[in-house]
Amino acid sequence: MATEGRMPPLTEVCWPVFEFVTNFARQVKYGMVPAPEQVRYDGLSALRDADELAREDPVTERLWHDWVKAMMVYLVDYKMLNTEWDGRDYWFDNRFETDRTVLDHVEALGGEKFFDDCDKVQQEYELAERRDRRDKEELAALLNCYFICLRLGFRGRFHEYPQELADYTRRLFTRLPAYSKTRGKEMFPDAYQHNQELKVDYKLGLSLSIVLTIFVVILVASAFAFRQAWSNAVGEIRRQAERWGQVTAVAPPAPADQNAAKDAATR
Repeated sequence: MATEGRMPPLTEVCWPVFEFVTNFARQVKYGMVPAPEQVRYDGLSALRDADELAREDPVTERLWHDWVKAMMVYLVDYKMLNTEWDGRDYWFDNRFETDRTVLDHVEALGGEKFFDDCDKVQQEYELAERRDRRDKEELAALLNCYFICLRLGFRGRFHEYPQELADYTRRLFTRLPAYSKTRGKEMFPDAYQHNQELKVDYKLGLSLSIVLTIFVVILVASAFAFRQAWSNAVGEIRRQAERWGQVTAVAPPAPADQNAAKDAATR
């Protein structure tokens, strides 16, 4: 069992190869790729480091030789042959999967074999989980490695079928024990970041600056209209008050006052 806070042992074993692939992607991005011979040497070194790590645990070593080493070879060959760089032709003539010193068997069917092996492991894992077998955690760790390879850009037989690849990857992820815990999260964000080939544009109909400008114009217009309406209302009240004052000043005296005036005149 892996200790808390550490990668599962099998993922830790694969890490030198995963790191080699991600570093290669960065080198291509920034135009700093070494000579093809050096890249191949670095790839072999990563495989040797992974092999040495696998020897530390008997179960992990068995999984490495039975499944994982071939998986790593398929990943490296695919990335080298499907990336635009000066060493593609060199790598085609010096592929890992056709080198008997790298794999104990020579083949050039990694694009198909990868998914065939992954399907077999998925079937075994479902059976192991249903029967609560002791090897279900080992198989889950294997599936996790296949998933990481897909996230690092392996396509194989689905090279020209992105939707089918996305469906396959989604189904594989739902079979992982971590699915319930990482449903709303990304696993290995670095792997996701370098593998983005399509930039999704989420622009709205108007830019933020235009929206703010319109808002300010509306706000100013509303303030001006309110001020104008208030000024008109106050002016109307003032005019009415002045008119009422004038009417009061010229109004005739009351009847009682008229009688008093007459009495005073007769005297």
